[in-house]
Amino acid sequence: MEREQYAEELRACRSPIEQLPEVLEAESMYGHRRARCLSWSDSLVTLSAWTYASTGGALKYLQRKWPSRIRDVVQERGIFNGPRFARTTCEPPFGVDFWSQRDVFLIRPAPRRIAHPGFNDRLLFVPADAILMGSLGQLEDGNLFGRAEYAAFGANSGAITQHILRIFPKSGASEALYAFLSTRLGLLLVRSAAVGTSIPTMHIGILKEVPVPTLDSRTSAIVREHLAAAVSSRARASAAESEAVRIVEEEVLPEWLA
Repeated sequence: MEREQYAEELRACRSPIEQLPEVLEAESMYGHRRARCLSWSDSLVTLSAWTYASTGGALKYLQRKWPSRIRDVVQERGIFNGPRFARTTCEPPFGVDFWSQRDVFLIRPAPRRIAHPGFNDRLLFVPADAILMGSLGQLEDGNLFGRAEYAAFGANSGAITQHILRIFPKSGASEALYAFLSTRLGLLLVRSAAVGTSIPTMHIGILKEVPVPTLDSRTSAIVREHLAAAVSSRARASAAESEAVRIVEEEVLPEWLA
């Protein structure tokens, strides 16, 4: 029940953004999967045609319609990957929970326990309002590359893999930014910042220039309300599932095996 409520609240959170006229128009520009080419008269920040053509004109259209960019709503030096480090397995109460890229996006993650690698905690942990993004992978449908997740859904409780891009929004901007980046259009625009061939990576400089909508106060309040409800529903679902597992492991199985 709580999982269903979580999914409903997420849909309600994204809905006001998905219904914006500019979003509907942009979506009509890339609705069909096909080879594309287009003319580009603006500056070229990369020689990769993917950056400009993959959106089917939606990127150029939104750059004209929306003056705000991701760089305008994130903190200074607020977009970065974590450091690489050795992962030494240990047991509680020692060490920290380590979240892999897969764990960040699982509905029921299973982080492993590792020794603290000794880095500054800012490089390992994130606040609840951070946005986490898959920054290494493939571009096919269903892959994690470019997908956004809200840290408050659980990942703020452990150390995060270096393959996850951390985005630290400015105060009050996290809900709207997450809601937009987690839409289908947001994913398309984010993936236009991919560079590389075999295993694309996220080019932070290009990502910062992705256009984002500026929401009015009423729409922002709706987004915040539904995202907060989604966070609460997911927390309750996780707590209920953990308690069910505890009952089976500590009460049912011992009696059954006795």
